[in-house]
Amino acid sequence: MSDRNNVCPQCGNPIEAGARFCGICGTSIDIDVQSNVPPREVRKEKKLYKDNDLKSKPQRTKMILAIIISVVVVVAAVALLYFDPFGWNVMGKLFGNASAKSHEKDEVAGVFLLQEGNIYFTDLSNKDNVQITERLFEDEDDESFAEIFGTDSDQYTGAPYFPIVVSDDGKRVLYPDRQDSDDYSINLYYRIIDQENEDPVKIDSEIRMNYKVNDAFNKIVYLKGSNEPTLYRSDFTNKEKLDTDVDTFFINKDASQIVYNKAAGGVYTIDKKGNKEKIDTDGYLEYVSEDLSTIFFRKRTDNDLNNLYMKKSGKEKIKIADNVSSVYAASDGGTLYYTAFESGKVSLLDMVEDDMKEQDAQMTEPQEPESPNYYSGDYDSYEAYEAAYDKYQEQLDEYYERRSDYSDKEYRDEMRESLADYTVDAGERTLFYYDGAESVKVTDLVGSIVAQSGSAPAVVYSKMSVSRDKKLKLSEVEGGVSEIEGWFYDSSSETNERFIAIAAEETQIGENNTGGFVFNESGNSLLYLDEISDRKGDLYRIDIKGGKLSEPEMYESDVYPSYHFVNDNGDVVYYVDVSDNKGDLYINKEPVDYEAALNSVLSPLSDSSKYYYYTDYSFADMEGTLNVYNSKTGKKEKIADDVHSFAEKGAKVIVLQDYSSTKSLGDAVVYSGGKAQDNTTIDVVELLTDRNLRFRGGVYSDYYYDDGDDYDDDDYDDGED
Repeated sequence: MSDRNNVCPQCGNPIEAGARFCGICGTSIDIDVQSNVPPREVRKEKKLYKDNDLKSKPQRTKMILAIIISVVVVVAAVALLYFDPFGWNVMGKLFGNASAKSHEKDEVAGVFLLQEGNIYFTDLSNKDNVQITERLFEDEDDESFAEIFGTDSDQYTGAPYFPIVVSDDGKRVLYPDRQDSDDYSINLYYRIIDQENEDPVKIDSEIRMNYKVNDAFNKIVYLKGSNEPTLYRSDFTNKEKLDTDVDTFFINKDASQIVYNKAAGGVYTIDKKGNKEKIDTDGYLEYVSEDLSTIFFRKRTDNDLNNLYMKKSGKEKIKIADNVSSVYAASDGGTLYYTAFESGKVSLLDMVEDDMKEQDAQMTEPQEPESPNYYSGDYDSYEAYEAAYDKYQEQLDEYYERRSDYSDKEYRDEMRESLADYTVDAGERTLFYYDGAESVKVTDLVGSIVAQSGSAPAVVYSKMSVSRDKKLKLSEVEGGVSEIEGWFYDSSSETNERFIAIAAEETQIGENNTGGFVFNESGNSLLYLDEISDRKGDLYRIDIKGGKLSEPEMYESDVYPSYHFVNDNGDVVYYVDVSDNKGDLYINKEPVDYEAALNSVLSPLSDSSKYYYYTDYSFADMEGTLNVYNSKTGKKEKIADDVHSFAEKGAKVIVLQDYSSTKSLGDAVVYSGGKAQDNTTIDVVELLTDRNLRFRGGVYSDYYYDDGDDYDDDDYDDGED
C-alpha cells in the first residue's frame, strides 16, 4: 500500500484526509497494479530527426506527464470541448474560431502517443509510428516538478495543456518541443508529419498556449512572452509584430482579421495589412462571433457594474444597457441575455420604523445633581446633612437612568443622521433579452442562471423572493447601520421555482426540487429532473422548435441526477440505480448495460449514434472493459478488456491497455471489428490527440462518492450555482 498524500497522484487536485478516491477524477489513493498480459508484437518508430541521440525520461517524469495528460483528456476535453451543455462555445472562446470549426470534422487524422519522454504519431495503420518531438523537455534528467513546470508540486492544482494542432488533411502538425521550465509558454514547431528527411520549422519560442491557426493551416496568430505579451501573426516562415500587452484575441477563418483585448483594457481590431482600429480604449471583450462581425464588450463603472456595448462590422458601436451585472447565452446572431440592477439605490432609512421619533424630540439632556458638602455651612446638624445626602442619592439614581435614556437617544440621532445619506444597491437583478436591435425585459427578481444556450436562444433561471413589508424598529437596532444593511439583504432569498425564457417569453418548469438542466449542443432540446430526492428524480425532456416549447415529456423515473445528456440526433443518455460510481446505463429508454462506469459515456460527435462506455471499471487499476453501443441498430460490441483510455478514428479504435498505474505505462493497441491488429506500441504514458478532441481519456468518478450509506441530500449539486 502506498502512502496517502494530500494531492491526487492522477489529477493533482487536493484530497481530503482519509479519502479512498479522488473527488475529481476518481483515482484510488492506494494503487498497486501489475500487468500480466503477454507481450504483443512491438511496432517501430520512424524518427524524423537527423539527431537521434534521444534519452529516456526518468520514471517520475513519466508519471508527471501521465498526470497532466490524463487530467487534460478527461476533464478539460470531455467537460468543455465535447459536451458544452450550456452552449458556451468553449472551443471558440478558448482556442479560436478555426478550432471550433474543425471540431465538427467527421474524423481526425490520427492519434499521438506520449512515450519515452517524446510524442509519437500513429494513423492507426500498420505503418511505423512517427516520432514528432526531438526532446520534449530540455532537461530530461531533472525530476523536479517545480523546475519542469515552474511551480511548487505541493501547491499545484492545475495541469498545463499540450496544444497539438493538426491540419484537416492530417498531414501537417503544430506541436511543442524542447520545453524549458521558466513558465507555461512553449517552443512551437511545425512540420509535415511524414516527411522523414525534413527538419521541423521552429515558429517561435515563449509562445502562450492559446495560439490560433487559420482554416488553411498556413497562418498562425499567437502571444509571445509572459510580461506584457506581444501579439504576432506568422505564415510559419515570417512573423509580423502586431501589438504589445495583449490579453485575449480572436481570429477569423483565414486569419486576415484579428479582434483582441489589451490587458489594461481596450478593444482593437487588426486587418490583413496590419492596420489597427480602436473600438474602445476601456473595453473588455465579452463575446466575439465566429466571423468577428459582432462584438460584445463591457466598460466597468465606478460602482463595479458594467455598461454593455455592441459593435458590428462597418457600423458604430452602440450602448445596449447600463448597470449590467452579467451576460449569458451570447450568440453569433447578435443576441444575448443580461442581468442589470434596474432599480438602483435604496435608502436604508426607508427600511426602518422610527418608533422613538416623538419621544426623542421632547427629550432634553439631564443635568447631574450636585453632591452636598457637610462643611459648606448649609447644614445646622449632621442629621440635616444625612437627609440631604439621601435625597442626593435618589436624584443621582434618577440622573443615571435619564442619562442612559439620553445616550440611547443620542445613538438614535447618530443613526438617523447616518441613515439619511446611506443607500445600498437594491440587490435585485432584472433579466433582459437583447434581440440584436433592442432590449426586452424578461422578468424582475431573477436569481441564479441555471443553464443557458445561445443557439435557442434560451436560459433557465431561478427567482428571488423579497419580504420587506415589516420594518426594523429603530429602538431595537443594536448593531448600527451594518445590522440594518444585513437585514435588508437577508430579506430576499432564492426560491425553489425554475423558469425558462425562450427569447423574451417566460415559462415555469418543474414542480418541486428541480435541477440538472442540460441543453443539447444545437439548443433544440432540454433535459431536467423534477422531484429530486435521495440522488434520483424524474427525468423530463422539452423540445424547442420555432421559439416554442413542447409540453414536458416524462421520460423516466428514478434517474440519477448528476450525469445525463441529449444529443443533437435526439438520443437521451442517463443512468438509474447508481451506487459506488456505477449504474444501469439507458439510451432512449432502452437498457444498454448494467453496472456501467458512471460518467464514462462518450459519443464521438454530437449527432453520432455511437456511444463508448466502460464496464467492470476499477478506479484502483484505472482500467475496465471498453464497449460501444449503436443507438440506431440497438447493438453493442465489446472492444477490449483492461482499457485505461482510448481514441477513435473511423472504424478503428486505439486503446491504452494493460495499464500499470504504479509505472504510469501501458500498451497502445489498435482494434478494428472487435479484434486487435498486429501493431502494438509498448510503454506508452498516455494517448494524446489534437485540439479536435472527441475522445474519452478514461473514467472519472462522481463528484460525491456514493458508497450507498449516509448520503446527505443537501450535498447534491444540481448545477444551479
